[in-house]
Amino acid sequence: MVVSVIANQTIIKKNIYIPFCPDCNSIAVKKQTQNKIHKYIYICEECGASVAAHSCDLAPMGFPADREISKLRYDTHIVFEDYAKSHNLSKSELYRKLATKFKKDRRNFHIGMLTYDELLKVYNYLKKQIKK
Repeated sequence: MVVSVIANQTIIKKNIYIPFCPDCNSIAVKKQTQNKIHKYIYICEECGASVAAHSCDLAPMGFPADREISKLRYDTHIVFEDYAKSHNLSKSELYRKLATKFKKDRRNFHIGMLTYDELLKVYNYLKKQIKK
């Protein structure tokens, strides 16, 4: 029984998270890592796309992404944190502001849930705002 679908990628069944790879439609499997920040990731065994898991409940932080999107997610997180710090905003406040700016539902507006084009818009917007 499916409880809900997040961003058309992840099926949640009673706290079991099953992310689907948007590139090849395969199921990504949870793996433990040696990373100190993200101890678990979900990885597509077909194409290698991956996404980190939240430490509190092991829910995926978005949908699996290839290297190009992963790099842009990383870069966007950097400018996101710089902007939040320089404008004295919490992450939640900045996500709310960006969701409104880009006319998106806040519940599905997270860096890990954005497409490449959406990420690029957010990255460029934040970078431009920081330079002001």
